Amino acid sequence: MRIEQLKKEYIPALSEMEELCFGALAWTQSAFESELNKDDSLFLCAVEGDCILGCAALNNAAGQGFISKVMVAPNVRRRGIAKALMEQMSRLAKEKGMYELTLEVRASNTAAIALYDGLGFENLGTRRNFYRFPKEDAVIMTKQL
Repeated sequence: MRIEQLKKEYIPALSEMEELCFGALAWTQSAFESELNKDDSLFLCAVEGDCILGCAALNNAAGQGFISKVMVAPNVRRRGIAKALMEQMSRLAKEKGMYELTLEVRASNTAAIALYDGLGFENLGTRRNFYRFPKEDAVIMTKQL
């Protein structure tokens, strides 16, 4: 497995994975395309052969990195893909001068919360009813770089 920057040819596979993982809340292909040329973002993909296994997206706002997406295809979960994406994201964010990473995760997503905790993220609190379909609280997590 290798971690690479988003490429245009990855977008159709990411869009299909997005629909599978997030249904009604899925990003469109144009949303992925808009990430291609942003100076203030990082968008990483986990790739094996010609298969896209997952991705992670981050936007930089004056040194604070906000992670807007971490996604791994359901059939390859529990293989360390999200961890590899997050570790590389942290390294690159630090290299780009960011001092902090923040994300929100569904309160019921205990596997992701445990992963982020193991990577040094701290629980800052809860955003009530942050998610829709189904309605659910978000746990806010942050990590100093």
